[in-house]
Amino acid sequence: YVSERRVLCKDGKWKWMLARGMAMDRGPDGRYRRMMGTHTDIGQRRAMEQALRDARRISDDIINSLPGVFCVFDAEGRMVRWNRNMERATGYSREEMSHLRPADFFTPEDFPEVQQTITRVFASGAGETEALLRLKNGDRVPYQFTARRTAIAGQHYLIGVGVDISARRAAEAAVRENDERYRAIFSSAQDFIFTIDNLNRLTSVTDYFCETMGCSMAEVLGAPIDRFFTSESMARVRKMIALKIEGGAPVTRYEADMVTRLGRLNPVGINSALILEGGQRSGST
Repeated sequence: YVSERRVLCKDGKWKWMLARGMAMDRGPDGRYRRMMGTHTDIGQRRAMEQALRDARRISDDIINSLPGVFCVFDAEGRMVRWNRNMERATGYSREEMSHLRPADFFTPEDFPEVQQTITRVFASGAGETEALLRLKNGDRVPYQFTARRTAIAGQHYLIGVGVDISARRAAEAAVRENDERYRAIFSSAQDFIFTIDNLNRLTSVTDYFCETMGCSMAEVLGAPIDRFFTSESMARVRKMIALKIEGGAPVTRYEADMVTRLGRLNPVGINSALILEGGQRSGST
């Protein structure tokens, strides 16, 4: 027989022991008359096993607390570990997950780019990409994936983490839509509308501005605003910008003389305000 058991020692402490024994020396009646056995102290081994179980439990808790999906697979694409979020996000059960490969989570059109990243990770040690994760129900969700290579017992594995970026993609699309709408309105306005940066360089102007000043868009963007005002008017422009920066007036209204490419004066009325980003001035309009 072989068994593991706790035994009470003379000092009152309990120890884990490995007991091995065998019967021997049959008598005339066929029954065993003696038994030989050993007891081995396995307390250190049991403590190491408990430490490994504790470490595994902590590791599982950390992995399962990750906000995104997590998985580990070998160089052949065999899944060896994943978190609960991976099951919840994709809709696959634990049993189903054990039989899936990376290609099963992407469409044939999307996977080649993902495969290139996987190959790069195994070759260089790290990589990242964005791709549409295909769920069990066929839906596709945008994710940002980050991966690193690791080695266990001489075999390479890929550790991957993915974060759902649907909200970010939606926000980016909304910004693009608003920007396109703004540009359409801005470019079609029949007014001298322009913006400048903190160095008083033009960053955007309407088509009407270019037509009236006799310059192309390429000539105007990045040019100092001084080029389009008389020296007297430019002094007024700087004064009004300083007034806004000092908090004296959020919007300033004044008159100035602009100078076209051919030197013709063009009197204008200016309504100006600061452009703020993160509470800091990034320019004026």
